[in-house]
Amino acid sequence: MQKGIATNDELKQEMHEVLRFNPYICESFYADEVLLIEGPTEEIISRAFLQEVPSDKTIFVLNCGTVNNIPFYQKIFSRFNIKYHVICDTDKAGIVGIDQFGNADFDSGIQKTISEQYRRDSAAMNGNIGLLRTHNITFEPAHQDASIPDFLRFVDSGDRSKPFNANLYWKNVLKPNISHQDINKVPIIKYLNEIMAH
Repeated sequence: MQKGIATNDELKQEMHEVLRFNPYICESFYADEVLLIEGPTEEIISRAFLQEVPSDKTIFVLNCGTVNNIPFYQKIFSRFNIKYHVICDTDKAGIVGIDQFGNADFDSGIQKTISEQYRRDSAAMNGNIGLLRTHNITFEPAHQDASIPDFLRFVDSGDRSKPFNANLYWKNVLKPNISHQDINKVPIIKYLNEIMAH
């Protein structure tokens, strides 16, 4: 074992930190807050929104690559006392409770791990933590819900590329309607506005 590393688990953790923290991701340590998202769909819309809508703080959008990587980044940012937010899919996990700030608790899966880590970090950081928001099942069904006005709903272009569809959704639907009175009925926009105001 190396100096300061007592177990194989600690060695694995160090290895993952080295592999996952490339120079781009290291920029996250200089932002006011970090937004942890699952993949490119949320990344495209979040980055575009944050470039379009002025804010008093810098929010670094960190594409975790998969929902399974979110707890890893939660642990890192809480260790450095960096305020983070999470937007993830519920997938098949059930929501068993929502706190007074709208943050969900889950009954199973990686979502349960994320919500448990979020609660631990909130306590350790004396409440100086961001928001935990979810898309019901996944991004696409959440943005096709009947509660969203037709003209603001996600429409699949037929292209198999989820990032391409997300980019079209931003450029053709969300951006032209960013000031519309019903824009906060779109989950991702509502969450981003909440994060900016938090």
